[in-house]
Amino acid sequence: MSVETPPAPKLLLNSSQIIAIQTNADLAQRTGIEQVVPEDTIQAALLYCGPYNVKQLASVTGRFEKFFLNQLGWAYVGTRNWKDRGEAEEASTTNHVTSDYPPIFITDGNTGSFEQHGKELEARLQEANVPVKSLFYPLSYGEVQHEYQFQLNTKEAMECFEMTLTFLEEHL
Repeated sequence: MSVETPPAPKLLLNSSQIIAIQTNADLAQRTGIEQVVPEDTIQAALLYCGPYNVKQLASVTGRFEKFFLNQLGWAYVGTRNWKDRGEAEEASTTNHVTSDYPPIFITDGNTGSFEQHGKELEARLQEANVPVKSLFYPLSYGEVQHEYQFQLNTKEAMECFEMTLTFLEEHL
């Protein structure tokens, strides 16, 4: 008796992509991923520190960063030559925001992070008239590391925590 291995998913999904698929029927059809969440049940979402424009991962210049982000792009798209594939575009949440996307709180640090991705997604959400609250720190503030919000012994993490609670109270 042989057991069939299920096919690998086309894309490695992060929460922003799952939301995009659930709120954008065209994207769901193109990715072959079914919309399973009933309409209007995603009331709000928190997006902490993610790559939201997979194609942008290819534009880094540092040797270590280029290697690391190439591996990340490969993981997201599922093929070594991910940069020239349609799946890289499909995996880029910034390309698939609609007005049906739920209210979003988005943040990332300013060092070793995907801050530019977050700011680009924030702009796309605003263009689509999606309520969005963000927390980004300018470099002039000092270094704030990627995923800083989990270091609850820092004032930045506590600020993020308070803003997160306020955002959730407003939208849930």
